[in-house]
Amino acid sequence: MRDSATLYEKDQWTILRKGRVIVVKFAGSIGSGSWDSVTCPVKLAEQYRPPIELTAACTVWNGQTPRILTASADGTLKCANMGGAGSNGACSGVLIIPF
Repeated sequence: MRDSATLYEKDQWTILRKGRVIVVKFAGSIGSGSWDSVTCPVKLAEQYRPPIELTAACTVWNGQTPRILTASADGTLKCANMGGAGSNGACSGVLIIPF
């Protein structure tokens, strides 16, 4: 696609612009506490932020605690455990944000 750019790519986070969507990818580990989370060190630029919080499920490679990838209206990106026993196993998730 001609209109694409990598906006951020470091450690566990990748943020891409592809045409009229933002693609947020998380691939890595977070803490093992029931509600532990990892926040992306950069926020989405204002023109790419969703008007409401958007979420997507993450695939946990060891099949343990469910995780969620979130983009908030203030531009914050976060991947979090969703209760239970918690797990520091690796996971992967993708969130698509139209703008």
